[in-house]
Amino acid sequence: MKSRFSAMHRSVLTVIVGFLLCSTTYGQSTESVGSKTVESLKFKDITWDIPQLGKDVKVDTLKNGILLFMLEDHRLPTLSVNTLVRTGSIYEPTEKRGLASLTGAVMRTGGT
Repeated sequence: MKSRFSAMHRSVLTVIVGFLLCSTTYGQSTESVGSKTVESLKFKDITWDIPQLGKDVKVDTLKNGILLFMLEDHRLPTLSVNTLVRTGSIYEPTEKRGLASLTGAVMRTGGT
């Protein structure tokens, strides 16, 4: 079955339809009420002071050599503990290859 329009006619028709679709939104405002509201909001500048070791951050060493860095923040009644363990496959012996990976996976998932 032959097409009613040739390839050239389809191309011209596509261009005309695209032009009509674009021209209908040309004169309309693209700003919504919500975007105008957001633009009118004013905020204070963000300030952040880096804690000083020894002044703001207390440093203590346990008997086994573990370093503790403690920073008090009384804005919220929470306690947060972050741990950095300096280990890895660089320290494992050749005959126990994979032990560091297994230990790390168990520590992250909370397994025993």
